Amino acid sequence: MPVLQVLSTRDVNSAVVRLHLDKNVSIDLPRVSGLPLDSLEALKLEVNPPNGAECVLCGTVYHVLDGFSFISCGGLLVKLNIVAETGTTVRIGLSKSRRRERARNVSDAPAGKMTRMS
Repeated sequence: MPVLQVLSTRDVNSAVVRLHLDKNVSIDLPRVSGLPLDSLEALKLEVNPPNGAECVLCGTVYHVLDGFSFISCGGLLVKLNIVAETGTTVRIGLSKSRRRERARNVSDAPAGKMTRMS
């Protein structure tokens, strides 16, 4: 899956934050996920990721409707715009997107100077 923009966040309770992302995706994340939830602008989301994601949720698809899979990750709920068979185990890798940081670094450069994007 691509990098998704964080549209809004909402506290579910003192331990869980619900992220509403573009493409009608929503994810419940524990505050101890290791991701900077209060300042997160974009999120790289991968289904069945290789090792290296900052946070990995593992869950089971419990419902599929209108092109979305609803996944329960130990009480955390995820709505993804993928179609997976009910009962399938899914791993979801989440990492802070660096794309927004690079764009911000370029726009912060003094006029007339080039900034290298790595």
